[in-house]
Amino acid sequence: MKSPSTRTVGEYAHILLRGGIVLICAAIAGGLAGWLAAEMTPKTYESQARLFIVAPGSATVSGARTSGLAGQLRASSYRELATSDQLLMRVAAAQWPGIDPGTPPADLRERVVASIEPTNAVLTITTTGDTPQAAQQLSAALAGEMPKLVVEVDNLNGRAPYELKTIDAATDMGVNSPKLLTYIGLGAAIAVVFTAVALLAFSLLRNKVDDALGASNTLRATRELEKSQ
Repeated sequence: MKSPSTRTVGEYAHILLRGGIVLICAAIAGGLAGWLAAEMTPKTYESQARLFIVAPGSATVSGARTSGLAGQLRASSYRELATSDQLLMRVAAAQWPGIDPGTPPADLRERVVASIEPTNAVLTITTTGDTPQAAQQLSAALAGEMPKLVVEVDNLNGRAPYELKTIDAATDMGVNSPKLLTYIGLGAAIAVVFTAVALLAFSLLRNKVDDALGASNTLRATRELEKSQ
């Protein structure tokens, strides 16, 4: 009998080729399991609000450029403010449609992601929900309350040095769930790997049993020969 360490890659490949039908069936079964898992996974929907950060100034080209640069410098601070307890508590308390006033900030934060674009002063707030409407309601609420909070936080001698202008408040971004092909491919791959391991293990075990039976038969034949002499 060959030990597993002395077997060649070709011998292992031959074992897998002999079990090709089994591997194909495993891939089909795994793919079907992945499809079923995808169908049973709850879908999550996304919505986006985009806000432009500006520093009020003169209505000139240089003034607009200065305003944009100032907004970029402030963007990272506003990104953090978009997921802060201060804003989320304000959103809940304002009783926006679809927002339960008793919702803890931590629960709302799980549904909010804020990002900034490196080349401009645009703050993007992405929200999720069980339905498109739920996601849009939350993004609209954040887009509505964020500019008010910025004015209060950055109030300087009765004047806010920065403002948030709403570009869009509740854009439907569709379903945010793993794609069907991802589930099917992952299910098929896992099934094939486990089946291949099982085939190799079964082949090695069968060789051990065959070798043990062969040794036993040889020993029996030797003893019978010795008795007959």
